[in-house]
Amino acid sequence: MEIKVFIPPLRIRFEKLCNNYALRILKFKENHVIKKAYIEENNKDRDKLAASFSSSSSFSSKNSTIKHLLQPRTQLLSLVSRVQQLVPNWKIERTSLNWQKPWSPLISATFFISKGSKEEAAQEHLKLIENLQEPLEWDLIDIYYTDGSKDSKSNTAAICKIGKRNRIKHATNWNLGPYMEIMDVELYAIYRALKHLKQQRLKKKQVYIFIDSQAAIKRLQLNSLIGG
Repeated sequence: MEIKVFIPPLRIRFEKLCNNYALRILKFKENHVIKKAYIEENNKDRDKLAASFSSSSSFSSKNSTIKHLLQPRTQLLSLVSRVQQLVPNWKIERTSLNWQKPWSPLISATFFISKGSKEEAAQEHLKLIENLQEPLEWDLIDIYYTDGSKDSKSNTAAICKIGKRNRIKHATNWNLGPYMEIMDVELYAIYRALKHLKQQRLKKKQVYIFIDSQAAIKRLQLNSLIGG
């Protein structure tokens, strides 16, 4: 029955849940109760390991003690040890672990989604770009386009910054591998556009970022680090 409805076996689903939780631990803050618990346990084992080397016991006894201490002894340590198997050679991007206060102000941005057809939205866009040519010429605004694409082998995020007469001022893309969801690819492209903007801006400007994914726009409107 599971094969017919394309549901993975229970063992594989369990492995996926454990691996996802192990990766999630990487994003915990240093004072998170779970992170403090496994660091404390790890320090205890390290002290015992150091003591076993300094003792006068036989080599075979030391060897058995080391093997025992290197094995995770709790379910939490067993989950944490999975990270070493999952990311042996990955260059993991550092994430912001700042606490998001519930009373923090909303994102200082205005979101707009056209309610017309694709043809009507395209005409509205062309008219808006035409009206923005003068402030573009005087370098009063910045305009970015972002896009995410997905095929059977890879996901690609791209950004493009244009100047007057739609000339390309900056364009780049990133291969994100085959495992990301398309909305995450779209959001990553937006993140890179904002990062480039932060690096380039020397003065306050009005910025337009054109996104072709309604799902990504609605996700940005949540103003939350919680998935949704």
